[in-house]
Amino acid sequence: MEDNIELDNLNRPEGAEGGEDETVIDDTPIDEDDFLSGLDDDQRLDDAKTSSFREENREDSYRNRKKQLDELSTFGKFDDIKVEYVRRFFQTEYRIDPTDGRNSKELISSLDITKNKLTFNGADVAYIDTGGNYQKSDNKKNIASLRRFINLYEKALAEHRERARSVVEEETGGEASGENVEEIFEDAEEEFHQEVADTGDNLMEHARELEERGKITMWGRRKFAGVTAPKGPPEIRIKALKIQDKVFETNIELTTDPERRQIMQEGRDVTERGIDSARLEMGLQPESEEGKHRFREKIREDIRTKFERFRKWAKENLGAIAAIAISIAGIITTVVVAGKKTIVGASKGLGAVGKALAGLAKSALPILVPFLNLLSTILSWGAKGLAFLAQNLWIVAVLIAGAVYKYLQIKRKK
Repeated sequence: MEDNIELDNLNRPEGAEGGEDETVIDDTPIDEDDFLSGLDDDQRLDDAKTSSFREENREDSYRNRKKQLDELSTFGKFDDIKVEYVRRFFQTEYRIDPTDGRNSKELISSLDITKNKLTFNGADVAYIDTGGNYQKSDNKKNIASLRRFINLYEKALAEHRERARSVVEEETGGEASGENVEEIFEDAEEEFHQEVADTGDNLMEHARELEERGKITMWGRRKFAGVTAPKGPPEIRIKALKIQDKVFETNIELTTDPERRQIMQEGRDVTERGIDSARLEMGLQPESEEGKHRFREKIREDIRTKFERFRKWAKENLGAIAAIAISIAGIITTVVVAGKKTIVGASKGLGAVGKALAGLAKSALPILVPFLNLLSTILSWGAKGLAFLAQNLWIVAVLIAGAVYKYLQIKRKK
């Protein structure tokens, strides 16, 4: 997405009607008195606006627009609905969050939705046309408000791009749910922190070795311990680590002994990793270029990221077998995620997952039995089996989906 958003770039032709009707979400009213009794005033207001949005658009007579409005309704909180509306309007992968910064908070609080129209400080700035396309308002009286809206959005977007979760949105194309984005981020953050801990352990081991050989003093070795296990909240740790990094940098310039220079450089590497790790705790992207690269790679290689990419691709390219392929990929993703957790917790647990799949195979469609048994077998390989499934998610899902589809077609003809 371009950094500067021009008004003319938001003009898009109205889409033609067509396609099958989508199932409308069941909005059966609930007992609001009971539901709202324990909520604070902000939650009450949010719930009222969400209910109003759903009610206003319940009877929209244009199928394609109704589909868009129904999809927006699934985002729950009214702020989330507004954020998703803005994301689709700008055709971007980013979902602005009010916690991103001052501009983001101001933007979201200035927005409202009335029927299919988005307003900014009370002025119409966008609408969903009858073809289901998001368009900028064509009311010339609101052109100044539209420009202020776009300007504030650009500032909010700049804030959002500093956040670590924006990397997840980029790698998943913005299609992942908020829950999945959070889980992908937490997986990568955990791996990142573990790498920092391992690198720190290696540094301390090297320092002990040099102390035993008389290359550094006991006091010198203890200085490295402060690098590997800094105290306090992330902001304080970052400040302390940056000071220590400067000390290492100076010592490298003053030291002529190759081994001392090497461990000082290792110390700098650990401080940089520690700073990057602390920034992730704050929800920010790593500071170093190496840290940014490693963090993005972890996001990209996460099985959930691969599943989100596959789901988007399947919907666009697989036609009749898309739903089957997505379901198969979902099963594989669930198995890999569960398998990794059991490996971290207790290796014996992985066998339990495999046995559960084998049991499921007994009650599954005949065509699925070999597939489920195969998953069970692969799980018996341990970490290598999980890596195989993660690396071959797309291929396995498409092949099995094709086999299932062919099986169902044959069954229908009989």
